[in-house]
Amino acid sequence: MKRVVIFFIAIMFAMVSMSFNAYSQYEDGGDVAQVKRFYYVGVVMAPSIKGVDFNSFDLSDYIRYPNAEGRAVIDLASNTPSGPTFGLNAGYYMGVHEKLAGIAELNLTGGNGFGIDLLFGGNLNFIAKKNFTLGVLPKIGYAYRSISLGEAEVFGTPPVIAAGGSFYTGDRLSTSVGGFEYQLGLSSMLQLTNKYGLLLQVGYGGAMLNNMKISVSQGEGEDVETFTIDMDSQDCVVHNKYDHIDFTPAIKMRGLYFSASLFF
Repeated sequence: MKRVVIFFIAIMFAMVSMSFNAYSQYEDGGDVAQVKRFYYVGVVMAPSIKGVDFNSFDLSDYIRYPNAEGRAVIDLASNTPSGPTFGLNAGYYMGVHEKLAGIAELNLTGGNGFGIDLLFGGNLNFIAKKNFTLGVLPKIGYAYRSISLGEAEVFGTPPVIAAGGSFYTGDRLSTSVGGFEYQLGLSSMLQLTNKYGLLLQVGYGGAMLNNMKISVSQGEGEDVETFTIDMDSQDCVVHNKYDHIDFTPAIKMRGLYFSASLFF
């Protein structure tokens, strides 16, 4: 994380330095930026995700079958998502003034699971020259994350017959969360040729993700069956004990973001 922060600060200084160089080069004010409309594609580092209260627990059917108990270990502790996600971005920049534009953007990320960010924003340039701009870019939209949580391991008498379904060793665990996303940062455009240029974005963002639910998938192909673990059920107990768990795992999303895109 320390390296990410250093990288972020370096990008910020580089963009500000470029802005002053551009400003001094065109301080006569005779070289004003034109209204630009273009598509762009590139790479992105999205805000970090973090698993909260990712403690391991057991799923037990002791209440139903005290003489033939089965237990499924849900090992969240070993599958805690953490850190930034990286991927590709694509978008459309629609200028309405040399200093004002609307942006629609789609990000696809991986690493800590699969992610989609659909964002809309307004770019306001406080430096707008023919070959260089620097401005602020607030964005809002929707964030979706699908994360693998490993596989269940069953002990005792299988299967574990719990509320919602029956568990077997090897059942795949996952979660999907989504919600309102926000980003605020700097944007800079550098015209490389008459047709192509570079769009840089750097800032801070996060999302208000919905409550996390653990899904269980069994089978392959068209025969896959899926059900959800009820975290409030008495079947969810402390590892190797019979006490009901007193935590609720969740996923949070916030942190620095950066993207570098080629526009055309």
